[in-house]
Amino acid sequence: MAVGRLRRLVCGAPRRSMRRTGQLLRPSGNCHPGRAIRFFTVRRPMKIRASAKRRLLLKTSFGAMFPLAGCSCPLPGRPAVALQPSGQFPFKPARIAPKSIPLLFDVHAHFFNATDVPVKGYLAGPIAHEFPEALQAAVRAAAPVVEALANRLAISCADEMDKIATLLAHAHALGLAPGAAQQALVGLIDADITQHQQRIVAGIVSAARDSDFGRSLDEADVRYRSRRLGGHANKLTGPPISRDLDRLSRAVDREFGSPLDGLVDPDLERDDPGSIIAFIGVMLSPRHHNLRKFQRGYSVDDSAAGVDACFPSMVDFDHWLGCPDTISSKRDQMLLHEQLAVLSGGYVLPIVCYNPWTDILNNNASLTLVEEAIRDRGFVGVKVYPPMGFLPLGGDPKICGDFKFPDGEEVRKRMAALFALCEKYGVPVMSHTSHSMGRDRQHDALPGPVNWGAVARAFPNLSIHAAHFGGNHYAGEDRWPDQFVALMGRDEGKNVYADLAYRTELMGTGDDVERARKLLSGPLSKSGTELTYRRLMYGTDWHMMAKMRGWAGYPHALARFVESFDADPAKPARHAVFYDTAVRCFKLRKTAPAPGQVSTTRQRLEAFYARWQVPTPPWMQTLDRL
Repeated sequence: MAVGRLRRLVCGAPRRSMRRTGQLLRPSGNCHPGRAIRFFTVRRPMKIRASAKRRLLLKTSFGAMFPLAGCSCPLPGRPAVALQPSGQFPFKPARIAPKSIPLLFDVHAHFFNATDVPVKGYLAGPIAHEFPEALQAAVRAAAPVVEALANRLAISCADEMDKIATLLAHAHALGLAPGAAQQALVGLIDADITQHQQRIVAGIVSAARDSDFGRSLDEADVRYRSRRLGGHANKLTGPPISRDLDRLSRAVDREFGSPLDGLVDPDLERDDPGSIIAFIGVMLSPRHHNLRKFQRGYSVDDSAAGVDACFPSMVDFDHWLGCPDTISSKRDQMLLHEQLAVLSGGYVLPIVCYNPWTDILNNNASLTLVEEAIRDRGFVGVKVYPPMGFLPLGGDPKICGDFKFPDGEEVRKRMAALFALCEKYGVPVMSHTSHSMGRDRQHDALPGPVNWGAVARAFPNLSIHAAHFGGNHYAGEDRWPDQFVALMGRDEGKNVYADLAYRTELMGTGDDVERARKLLSGPLSKSGTELTYRRLMYGTDWHMMAKMRGWAGYPHALARFVESFDADPAKPARHAVFYDTAVRCFKLRKTAPAPGQVSTTRQRLEAFYARWQVPTPPWMQTLDRL
């Protein structure tokens, strides 16, 4: 670096109270997001022994466990203040790992944290429902713990934007050349990630002590490790996971080098309680930390697949999970995603969320936010979440039980207004379409292909993005992937697309994988010539993917699966799945607006980048050459 020494971002404490660790000098106390951020000069980072790491974490733990009781619906935080153009791009990858295809887009990712969702209801409901049965009790027990930890560790959008502004101001004050400033900013962010992860581990240790969460986690760990030892629980050694600082640290900072399909027993690994810790780590981290981890694993490191741009979507679970609001408002979440799009130099192409219940209760507030995000703030699509309790086209969801839902006819009107708006701006509607993530199996059925077929018939110019492509349901009567393919092959399904996010079963072997291979490599209809893979897109569903060991191996493993059904050498399936279908679905090429459209996504992006003084993103330059 131009200054000759690496400057690290640390918090608060004076220099004399700092302690040396493997990556930076750390303060002796905890750093609250609202405290002042200062720079300190350190020598070259040194590795430390695991024993020293344990001592450090024990010294920086929270001490006595703070109360977990209290209101399950925290009050909204202060509003965020938008940043101004700075000419700095700390989240723009310095390099993209080389690959054999021109572009690679991840159309399905998430960077939200615990202040963006009703976190207790989120973990106890949809997330526990998603985890393997062996881990569900521990996830439910974790819900109130994570809610309590979030009050200390999960930074709000407003505080995160303040932190980013401070970071940019300090970098500007150094007076470095652009390349050196970029390197310094990345170093600051990576150092802050390491420090924050250690605070998360310390918080988990304290929270697990003498709690239902700790007991459930350790019980799951005993079952998991006993299975690894062939059922011999008497051979277990070492502390339980709730007190094992090294294992907790490795889980929070999941190593992403090993490929998913290199695991000895993928079914066994799914029961690893470390996946719960990894998920908690993501939920308690700032969003730009999660973006940086995503970039390292998928774009920057030598073993990375070379992702050129990602499409992170916001989610809106307000009201559905028992809380009307979140600490970080949806507007603040939109503003922060806008800043990530700007400060990443166009690497981030965000997708805004829509909630019909918010629209009904708050006089079109959700639809107004959607239009602003699409029209002015660099967003390229809209995400909806029917498993929360509504049908894509409204009406009675016919769910038994004690659930209170908004009026079905009101939902119909709101969803119709959303789809008309998306047609007006030419952006796709993205929906969770896997048979999962609801409160129960009744909720899981709501985003199915039959319901989206009704939307396609009613709105023929609407692009529909079926996230997860129906999930892993290839057998019996409930074959959602087959039904989506059938919909795509009909006239009304000409604008229906799907992604292969978080479909790790496609990395294995067996009847389901062979069925998927035949389905995805075949034609959309008996009379047509278009092959199914021409409607498919690559995605990860990161941060759900981040709970798995070896998550960075997913695109490599998926590429091998896709290559296995290449049928046309002139149009390899990898080109379609990894970038070309996304270009068509999100309309990223230079074209004129279609009849009835006010502008194209490409026109709006170009105006957005010009307004924020963002140079033409590399992915856009590459696309224009193809």
